[in-house]
Amino acid sequence: MINEQVLTEKLKYLIKINAAKWFDIQDIYVEFEYTDESREKLSRYDLDITLDYHGAIDLELSEFVRDVVKMSNELQKYLLEFVVNQDGKIVSGNNSNVYSLDPLLFSADYRVDEKHKFVLGYKFLYEEN
Repeated sequence: MINEQVLTEKLKYLIKINAAKWFDIQDIYVEFEYTDESREKLSRYDLDITLDYHGAIDLELSEFVRDVVKMSNELQKYLLEFVVNQDGKIVSGNNSNVYSLDPLLFSADYRVDEKHKFVLGYKFLYEEN
């Protein structure tokens, strides 16, 4: 059986450390889904991340959307550096069978020069070997 509590804490730590240059990660919610009731093998996992972004975001709507997409893709790169394999182990994302779907923007609280708070969701799946 996979120890979700230990795995979650390790994953949160690695994400916060890796993404610290551009993101102030405020909260990470992790949810694991299993292939069966024995909870020995993962079918997927989800990350919902609340963050403050340190980069620039344009206020014009079309540019704002482009900048948010750029920001979420940048965070996705950091999230893929260390991933959880199907056995519940943290491994390097390089050459793993783990991939992430396009991120979802759940909320944005943006005020110029004051606050850049976003909640983004990422879903991680496994390629069949």
